[in-house]
Amino acid sequence: MFKYSVGRLQCILLIIGFIPNSTAVVVGQSRADSTYIRYVHNKFYIKPLLTARSISLDIEDGEGRVEDVLYEPTTNTYLGLGLYLFDIGLELSFQLPNNSQDLVIYGETDAFDFQVNLYMKRWGADINFQRYSGFYLDKPADHDDGWQRGNPFPQRDDLTLNNLQFNAFYIFNNDKFSYRSAYNQADIQLRNSGSFLLGFSVSTFRFSGDSTLIPAQTQTELPTDLHVSNGRFTALGILPGYTRNFIHKQFYLNLSLSAGPAHLWSRYATESNETNDLNIQPILNIRAALGYNSDTFFGGISFVNQKISYEIDELDVNAAVGNVKLFVGYRFEEKGILKERLFN
Repeated sequence: MFKYSVGRLQCILLIIGFIPNSTAVVVGQSRADSTYIRYVHNKFYIKPLLTARSISLDIEDGEGRVEDVLYEPTTNTYLGLGLYLFDIGLELSFQLPNNSQDLVIYGETDAFDFQVNLYMKRWGADINFQRYSGFYLDKPADHDDGWQRGNPFPQRDDLTLNNLQFNAFYIFNNDKFSYRSAYNQADIQLRNSGSFLLGFSVSTFRFSGDSTLIPAQTQTELPTDLHVSNGRFTALGILPGYTRNFIHKQFYLNLSLSAGPAHLWSRYATESNETNDLNIQPILNIRAALGYNSDTFFGGISFVNQKISYEIDELDVNAAVGNVKLFVGYRFEEKGILKERLFN
């Protein structure tokens, strides 16, 4: 997914289900079990879509002295259009403006977000670069007795989150299981089937603020060496997992879970010191999709979320990146030049 933004104008371009050439399609499908997977030949599709994207920072006190400190961005919602043509899929989306009342209540988030998602028959990959600036404190009543519903949420215009991430995964049972059928509708899964996954993840996550991220009334409950203001974390992990498509006639449900340990290099600063650390932390990747997929019409909803936890002494800093996508689409017969493939 390629997404470019300047100020409030943002756009997304998603590459999905890329197939190198028409010969590879025929060979690849001949190796698949046709009683489980059907490739939709000689058709292209158009699909309108609505996407909500997010990145958040959650600070948990392992001793339970204070409630979680959760920072969220102003809602990022995108309206777009997807195409699957010449055996390559593209999505182009633009951010919908937030209404003035939301800007007063939650503040404004400036975002730059560049992503590439590849779904192949045997493997897949995600590349993310995200930079979000401007967040609000969720559940402020847990940290301020004077806050009342209807008041603006406490806002941190100075808080910036950066995420650079690469994931790759291999699908073992690729002759009977299709990831693409649930997430880009290049195939149609005909029968229930699942597969074990083996994933690899490398990422760098960074957050920074002008001062401590612990709310003022909560600061007295924690020692000053836990008043964290910024940090940088690099993780290298292995994610084994399992995914399964449940099929009823032309309806589908996909559930996917991968989790594993990550080798973590940490550097963070508090009001009293700066620390470098090395440890092992978990990574959790969740995907789910629900919808209808036929030779002509399809539609559904998908959810993708990855969470990694970073340890800062007695605090757990959790970074979560995710999106929810709602879409409908229609397939048309290819005619003339539309029967060509991008790579011959």
